[in-house]
Amino acid sequence: PLTSRNHFFHSEVQTIHSSRTVSTIRGAFSRVNNAESSEIVGGIPADLSFVQGLPMGTLTVTGLSDFGGFQARARPRTFIINSAQFNGDVIHSWGSHTFKAGAGLDRVQFNQQSDLSFVGSYTFGSLESLLLGAPRIAEVAQPGSDTARRWRYWQMHGYVQDDWRINSRLSLSLGLRYENATVPTEVDNKIAVLRDLVNDSQTTLGGPLWETTHTNFAPRAALAFDPTGTGKTVIRVGGGLFYDLLGSSELTIAGVRTPPFFNRILVFGRPGFPDILNAAQGRTPSASIDGLDFDLPQPYVGRWQLQLEHQIGEDAV
Repeated sequence: PLTSRNHFFHSEVQTIHSSRTVSTIRGAFSRVNNAESSEIVGGIPADLSFVQGLPMGTLTVTGLSDFGGFQARARPRTFIINSAQFNGDVIHSWGSHTFKAGAGLDRVQFNQQSDLSFVGSYTFGSLESLLLGAPRIAEVAQPGSDTARRWRYWQMHGYVQDDWRINSRLSLSLGLRYENATVPTEVDNKIAVLRDLVNDSQTTLGGPLWETTHTNFAPRAALAFDPTGTGKTVIRVGGGLFYDLLGSSELTIAGVRTPPFFNRILVFGRPGFPDILNAAQGRTPSASIDGLDFDLPQPYVGRWQLQLEHQIGEDAV
């Protein structure tokens, strides 16, 4: 089952300082709570679970549809984002110019649990091997693995912009925006990073979670031109850089499934069925990790647009 509960609060104060200057201050808080669970349904006895106290695991049989599938194997999952936001803007008109400037600061708390293979899974090569209880592969999270994380980080931005009406037919807008996010920290210091994919034989405990740039300056520019002076034809062109700040989306998987806090055990060669923990006992965890590049470049998008608008008649453009 999927459940969600979201709460949002927003407040704003606008002040008119003069006929040319207006400022706005905003404060907000949001809480997004999404949860996915996997429950035993259809009267399946609890003693058929592969791991005592958990729902029944998943079965994959060559030639048949999966029993449970990845969705059941990757639950329960909980994602809670608390975000406290404070920002402000000021607009000032001076002659043919309209100046805008603003800044903001967000505090983000991201609490998550993203289990994988805690319920266990078996893979069978055929229907016959299923009936004989002879699986080919078993997978289960190593007992003691932990995917609960409490991440904390800041996001901040600032910008300046000048809208200049050069004359009745030509307008120009120039702006520069800066935005950045701190590298997330974990309240319980459950951070493990594979810094060098080639040379490191194990993860490094403690932060930082990744290294990234802090030069996220994003210029924007736009121009509007009326070639005829009648207002019926307008040519617009504009472009800029837009950053996608690193944060909760990167942490969803890469922040939790990392040794030594989380390990998976794969058992090959007719592992015992259905006592998956006994089959995994004494086995070396799989050398696998779900992570990100430690030297992580900041994602961004460059966009531009050219638009021609012409009015035809009284009610068509």
